[in-house]
Amino acid sequence: AYVSLVGIFALLVFAFFGQHTFWSSNATPLQSFQVALAVLLGACPLALVLTGPLTLYAGLLRAARGGVLFKGGDVLEKLAAIRVLLLDKTGTLTYAKPKVSRIKAFRGFTKEQVLEAALFVERQSSHPIARTICEYGEAVQLDARVPDKFLEFEGGGACAIKGDYYIKVGALWLMEDGRDMEPEALDWMAEVKAQGLSFVLVANRTRLLGGLVLEDALRENARDVVGGLRNLGLNRLIMITGDNRQTAESVKEAVGLDEVEAECMPDRKLVRIQDEKRKGHAVGMIGDGINDAPALAAADVGIAMGTHSSDLAVEASDVALVNNDLYDLYFAVAISQLTMRFIKINAILAVVGNLVLIALSIAGLITLVGGIMLQAVMLAIVALMSAVLYIKKIA
Repeated sequence: AYVSLVGIFALLVFAFFGQHTFWSSNATPLQSFQVALAVLLGACPLALVLTGPLTLYAGLLRAARGGVLFKGGDVLEKLAAIRVLLLDKTGTLTYAKPKVSRIKAFRGFTKEQVLEAALFVERQSSHPIARTICEYGEAVQLDARVPDKFLEFEGGGACAIKGDYYIKVGALWLMEDGRDMEPEALDWMAEVKAQGLSFVLVANRTRLLGGLVLEDALRENARDVVGGLRNLGLNRLIMITGDNRQTAESVKEAVGLDEVEAECMPDRKLVRIQDEKRKGHAVGMIGDGINDAPALAAADVGIAMGTHSSDLAVEASDVALVNNDLYDLYFAVAISQLTMRFIKINAILAVVGNLVLIALSIAGLITLVGGIMLQAVMLAIVALMSAVLYIKKIA
């Protein structure tokens, strides 16, 4: 349509240029033809057409130089429009390096028995918490039996069996299958939750043996990054985690988030993403674990946190933060918004340049050679703006 309109306009210029209808003196057919060609040249949207690809390419390169990998220019555009962001806690807002701070043995058991039972299960698992418990066990040099059977429960824990010896390690809900929940255990769990800490429980077939308290430090820049994201226009920042409510609330207050959804299984994360999208929100999700993969894939933009992310999480995501630095989340959003701003600026400059060139051509104030030179100048401006984007420092 654009080509047809420009062609018709150029024909009209050729037919009527120099006639008394518009001008005080006639022009020769050759002069009219030259003006018509100049109009065609002035209307050629070279700079406008190249604005998007050049600027997006510069934005992608700038992001990659900063350790942020986008799967395409369309992803960069989508991230610039995100206004709701869901954040996983472990490995995203924290370092995903929990430490066993203490062990609790319930009545009838010792701390050594609790740790040995936990190791019996966790030495078969590759989960970060399992590795933490194993490292703690190695530090105190305790041995553990090798099970005949091992089973992991998504988002909850694991169990192992050797003969009549059956041990389960994990969250409270995993233990609520007929075991006695003695007041001592309930009081201890309430105390740990009130401290904003996490725990895993250790149980046999009938009783809780004890629990291990875990501490996972917040990233030092978490609050600053959250504040920076707000300044970029993200108006709802929601933490979604499998941790207990008290721990989640303490992290929410420390970081300055808007909402928190605790004790959240992977399927619930997916449901929350779908709920937000049904409300018409552009939704982003950042996480690092295999449990986050469904939500990362369902979000408008999924972001994998660091090279330590599971292969499935990286595959399901649209953006990868290579350096495992939470600041890169802010950087990714900032560079996406800046790129879209540069595209708009370049597009406006290109359109204005074309209009000026058309006006000069109709007025006979510019030759074909001059028009070619001005088109080259506009292309140079677009390229220069893209170069500025590439070298620009993101605060």
